[in-house]
Amino acid sequence: MATSPDNSISLFLYDKIYKSIDQGTTWTSTTSPAYDYGSSSTSVVFASASTYFLGTSGDGVFRTLNTGSTWEFKSNGLIGANTSSIVVANTTNRLLVVKGGRGYWTSTDGGNNWSINVLSDFVNGLLKLSDGTIIMYGSRVFRSTDNGATFSASGSYYGHSKIVEATNGDLYGFKY
Repeated sequence: MATSPDNSISLFLYDKIYKSIDQGTTWTSTTSPAYDYGSSSTSVVFASASTYFLGTSGDGVFRTLNTGSTWEFKSNGLIGANTSSIVVANTTNRLLVVKGGRGYWTSTDGGNNWSINVLSDFVNGLLKLSDGTIIMYGSRVFRSTDNGATFSASGSYYGHSKIVEATNGDLYGFKY
């Protein structure tokens, strides 16, 4: 589930995307682009109220510029198309994708082309914090304060399955 910049709520399931513009009282649905390829939605990130990116379990990344009416395949160079997390690093079309491994993928042109960046440890999650800091996590936490251009590793091993940010900025790590 994700909230867009216009405060509408969207729920992304295997074959459908459900959207509510009245805080969940009523819902409309549209077919997910992942359904056409036999995969499922794994992550979503909003670049604006109408533009967002959808990561899938086997077909890479899709982008919509019109709130899901049409979709573009945005995975040129994104080898092994499973995605576990995706973030928009800034307003210049820089995207980051984590797929569960010792590295992450970046695109500086809105998903048209991708390149891999190798890390020293396993990561399976990605989170952009309210202050703009980007963290990747898995066996260790990596942190970027320059829109994902570089990451530094924390000194400890964590092994978190999920990290979330509270409204006050505190981070919570969960293992499950």
